[in-house]
Formats: sequence, C-alpha cells, structure tokens
Amino acid sequence: MNDPTNDNPTNFVVQAAFRDAWDAFYAWEQEYCRESIQSLAVQELEEDEDDEDEWEIGDSATLTADGFCVQQYQNGGTVTSWLPVEVIEVTALFPECSAYESSPLVSRSVFHGDDPDSMAFMPFADDPQFIEIPQDGDQLHHTYYKEFEWQTLDDPDIEIIVSAAAQNLMDLNNMTLEEIDKTDVFPLDMQEIVNLDRRRDLLPWLRTSLSLPEFGSGTREIATFCNNLNCLVSHCMVHWEYSPTAVKQMPKKKNIRLSDDISGPCSTNCFLHGNPPYIETHWTPEDIEALHVMLDHAPDMTPCELTTICRKPCREIFKRRCAYIPDDLVDALPRQRPPMRSRNLKIRDTDHHVFAPNIPCEHDGPCDVHSGCLCFKNSTHCMRNCQCAGHRKPCIRRRTGCDCSTRECRKKPCSCFMENKECDPELCHKGKARYLDDCTICKNMAIQRGRQMAVEVKESQWGLGLYLLEPALKDDYIIEYVGELIFEPSVDTRCDLARHRKRNYMFELNKTLTVDSTYLSNESRYINHSKRPNCRSMTKLVNGEHRIGIYANRRVQPGEELLFDYGDNFFQND
Repeated sequence: MNDPTNDNPTNFVVQAAFRDAWDAFYAWEQEYCRESIQSLAVQELEEDEDDEDEWEIGDSATLTADGFCVQQYQNGGTVTSWLPVEVIEVTALFPECSAYESSPLVSRSVFHGDDPDSMAFMPFADDPQFIEIPQDGDQLHHTYYKEFEWQTLDDPDIEIIVSAAAQNLMDLNNMTLEEIDKTDVFPLDMQEIVNLDRRRDLLPWLRTSLSLPEFGSGTREIATFCNNLNCLVSHCMVHWEYSPTAVKQMPKKKNIRLSDDISGPCSTNCFLHGNPPYIETHWTPEDIEALHVMLDHAPDMTPCELTTICRKPCREIFKRRCAYIPDDLVDALPRQRPPMRSRNLKIRDTDHHVFAPNIPCEHDGPCDVHSGCLCFKNSTHCMRNCQCAGHRKPCIRRRTGCDCSTRECRKKPCSCFMENKECDPELCHKGKARYLDDCTICKNMAIQRGRQMAVEVKESQWGLGLYLLEPALKDDYIIEYVGELIFEPSVDTRCDLARHRKRNYMFELNKTLTVDSTYLSNESRYINHSKRPNCRSMTKLVNGEHRIGIYANRRVQPGEELLFDYGDNFFQND
C-alpha cells in the first residue's frame, strides 16, 4: 500500500477501506485454501498382484510382434480384431532444413511496442561468445534489462483485495473511480482491475467484478470496435494501445434523398418499393438499440447497407430511420460549407523516414497551435478518426482525395501516389476506390484490400526463399511485409540476438516503429537479398498508418524467386 504524505481525509478513508479488505480477505483465505486442498484427496486403490507385470515396457526400440489385438466396446458387446504390423524401412534420410525461428502466420502486423524491462531468461546462456562479449558497442545484452522476471512476481491476491476495497468505497462512500485513483493509495490503478472477471476467474470471496458504469450493449461494442478502415474489427491488435473513439456524426441526407446513390432494389423487401404501413418483424430492445447506434455514427448509411448489418428487412429499417432522424431534424442542422484551405498549411507527411503517424487528435476548437492539436504539431493531415471531423465546422487539415477518373492511380499525376499514400475509399470518388469489383479504375489500394499474389516458400540458393506462382507485371503489388511493430529500445535488444543468430528480420517502418518478422510473420520474411532485385519495398501511408508493400520491379514469371535489395544499412554491422 502506498503511503501518501498529505493529510487529505479522503486518503485516510481509502486507506481504511484497503486495510479492512486486506484483513477480511486473508481471514477468509485460510479456510478456503484448507477446503480446496482437502477436496483434492482421493481414495487409494488396492493393487492387483496378478496385473503387476501386465504393462511392462521393454528397452528395445524395435517392434518384434507380428500384430496386435484391438478390442472395440459397442452396445452389442465387445468386438476383437487382429491388426497385422507392416514394417516400412526408410533407406534415405530427409535433408536437413535450414535454421529459422518458428513464427505464427499472420495477415496483418501486430502492435507490440516495447519488450518488458524484465528478462524472462538469459538467451544463449551456454555460449560465452554471447554472454561475455558485447554485441553492440560496449554494452552487454543483459544490461538492457532491469531485472529477471522471477525477481518481482505479481501477487494475484492484490487484484481481488483492491477490487473489493474499491467496490466498498463506491457503494458506501459514493466515490468515483477517478477520485479513488487521485489518492494514490492503492498499489494498482483502477483501470487495471475494471472488468476483472473478463481476464481471470474470481474467487468466491469477491461478490462481483468491479465494472464501469453500465451502458447499452451497442455502446459497449462500439467501445471495443476499431473503426480504422484497415481494421473494422473488435479488439484490434494494431491499435489496441489507442482504440479510435467513434464520433457521432450529423446527418446530411433527408430520408427522401437516401435513394439517390442506389442503382436498384436490394431485395423484395427493399425500401425503394415503398414505406411499409407497419413493422411486421419482431424487434427486441437490443435490435432497436443496435440500429440507433449505427445511425448515430453513420446516419447517412442506406437501409440497403444497414439490412446486412442489422439483419432486418430493408423497408422496416427505413421506417425506423424516418422516426429516429426525421427530415425536419436534418433541416434544422447548420449547413456545412467546404473548408477554405490555406496556402500556409504546413503538411510534411509524405516521407516515412522523417514522419510517423500520430494518434487521432481530440480537442475543442480548430486544429491549430492554440488547441494543442496533435496533427498540427506533427505537420500532418487530420484523419477520418480525428475528433475534429465531427465538429460543425469541417477541418481545413482534412485530406482531399485524388481526382483520377481515367487513370489507375499508379503514376505521377495521381496526388495519392505522389504522396506515397494509398487511395482513400471515402475520399477518392472519381476512381471508384470504394468498390471492390475488378473493373474499378483505382489500382492504388492493394495493401488495404489484401490482394496478395500466390507465392510459395521452398529451398533456394540461400536456405529458404520465396517464389512467385503467378505472373506479375511491373509495379504490381505482390505481398505485404508484416510482423511485430516495435519501438527503438526493443530494436536494440533484439539486434543483439539477430547478430548472434545471423538472421535478421527487422525492417524499418518509420522514424518510430520497426517491423520485426522474427516471431510473427507471413511468407514475405523469406525474400532473399540481391543487388539485381526483381522487386522492391515501398512504405505507404494506408488509412493513417504506414505499411510496407513488396512490388515488382519488372515482369516476373511464375517460378521465379523474389529478390530485393536489403540496403547498405542491413549489412553495416555484420
């Protein structure tokens, strides 16, 4: 328990609650542990002397029997069958596989951040060349870490005690979680114990898990949903450190204008066939809430699109939309004028060597020096998930899409291509970037659509290599280089291991992050180096985040090994 130095009466209240919960828990725990251990006792079985030698196992590794019996127990009785033994002699040894680290296959990079400050174990502990000789400058590998993991183990009892004490303070003293945190009495932050039952089994002593104030199910799901266009999933593994908050949007379209962008009915129950006089389908309160949440955050989505998400008839969704967002409400909203862009805007987000994307900005007022806007400080455009996008005045830092209507967006006239960005499906309308059919004009969205070519990993001149299984034209997208997204301190410690193993899979993403394919990867980690490469890597800004794509330098035929130039920095310390 922390020992605050001030004499704030609230601190003494929190201290007393923590002490009471501590004493009550350990008074209960003794009897609980005794009963739990006693429940594990079993009755000893009497040994049958006749069966003493029945299961003896010999030392020989060779099977000498001609076969063995198999007894199958069925409803009609026991069936015994004899299975002969077939001996297969392997005359040729399998070739040894090249040394590689095992890694799960992933389709997207996963944000890892920094490795822990504590070391789980000493790598290569039996190799003096690693333990006693600095791998990088004058620093030994173990000096990067503060301690070993087993030196300071977390006490799981503390979570239970703090959760119970906080619950009592909320119930008996009407304190909020923020007020409890400000006292700095508990050894854990309130955020660490909220919804504890989702991370571990609770002991019977704790009557309930501490939870945040209850919201509707739809609101809770929105809180875990990543609305970055690269993800659109719950519990995203890329933006878990900061999950973009969904911003409620103002409706722009009246109900009578929802059909403007629809070419035809989606079904026999489409709202284009007319508004139904009454609701025929049963709607639960959860169904209605889910629709309202969708309309709060995407009010201009058509009923044809909502019917797929909500799984309700299109006509009935339209009727409920009319009731929830009446036309007179849209008329009463202030008109948004297109933002007047200033020529003095400082935007420097085209070079990944000097720029790293920031988290979406969230502030009151315009995006300038006075509001503390993160995008302004980083000299970048505001993104779709920035909170400023939901204000009444459109943000002047928001990007505009390219105006390519007859080009493929893979050459210099395309503004997105020139700025090393993939096209935005919400902004690049003329190239029909939001449509998925093969006839779409835009060809600058391959990474976000996951249009990877067919490849195969097999033996090459340098161990394993990656081979193309289908033809590729010049500038065609082949595959994305994925792995763990790590910060610079983790790069330093992992470089020690990479140099010693002589296998390095780290790829600089931008000035802040590096992609490491050592422990998470896809087939791209097997692309070998060559000074005469047939493909190249390009770092592009894709919906607000940097991603590395591998593109063909020339026409590549099926069966060719993919090769690209690792660069001089890769070999400078080898």
